[in-house]
Amino acid sequence: MKKKLILILALMSLMIFCSCVQKNDAQQGPRAVQQYNDESDFDVTGITDNTYITIIGYIGSKQTVNIPPTISGKPVRAIGDRAFGGKASITSVIIPNSVTSIGSGVFSGCSGLISINVDAANPNYSSQDGILYNKAKTGIIHVPRVIGGNVTIPAGVTEIGSSAFENCTGLTSVTIPNSVTSIGGSAFAGCSGLTSVTIGNSVTSIGNNAFYNCSGLTSITIPSSVTSINYQAFSGCSNLTSVTFQGTITSSNFSSNYSFPGAYGDLRAKYLSGGIGTYTRSSGSNTWTKN
Repeated sequence: MKKKLILILALMSLMIFCSCVQKNDAQQGPRAVQQYNDESDFDVTGITDNTYITIIGYIGSKQTVNIPPTISGKPVRAIGDRAFGGKASITSVIIPNSVTSIGSGVFSGCSGLISINVDAANPNYSSQDGILYNKAKTGIIHVPRVIGGNVTIPAGVTEIGSSAFENCTGLTSVTIPNSVTSIGGSAFAGCSGLTSVTIGNSVTSIGNNAFYNCSGLTSITIPSSVTSINYQAFSGCSNLTSVTFQGTITSSNFSSNYSFPGAYGDLRAKYLSGGIGTYTRSSGSNTWTKN
């Protein structure tokens, strides 16, 4: 009799537990299904002539853009150059695992963009804290413009991509670690609030327009590792009055086309004749002098 009573109580407990689980599931409702944007939100190529889709523009109105993995039954493999450029209303973008190629300046001018998130299964790209990286997180591809203040690039990053921090006007200082070897074109262009830049001693190349119109910069040190300064790298840095060169850059690797503010090619010419050292100019002056 005692054994029967224990068995009955056990069965009752199991029934009560199952009833609670069912009630809880009913309250939670059906499992959430990922909601992608309508296919019509995207301007694409490849519908009729390729086996995959490339997104070349965004024509939708949603603030959150969840890119579908397929459009017209074909996988979305690529996002073209500046595909979302200038779409100020976009606040977040979700990239599926199907995308294996992302062009340059894809999110340039997306002033309202807060975060970029990549499907963890994507083979080529990743994200962290809303920032778009390559899969291994050794290359920074795009940083939302809301990023500001003092930023230290994570150790392990080797490349700052083209337009990565472009127009991050709230950025005030950036420290580039010794792991970084290249600064891409327009990487910090338009960062008008930037007042301090520390370039690590492994950087070899400073790309076209890398610091273009960084009007808050007053001084910069070019480490000895740098062997190439490209077209208009520091052009438009109107308040830059002190440049220190710690190494040797050949004339063929030092762009003559307004790579620094001042008279056309003046600082370049002074450096090529004067070599390593600090060069200064008075505010508003076009002429550089070696100290």
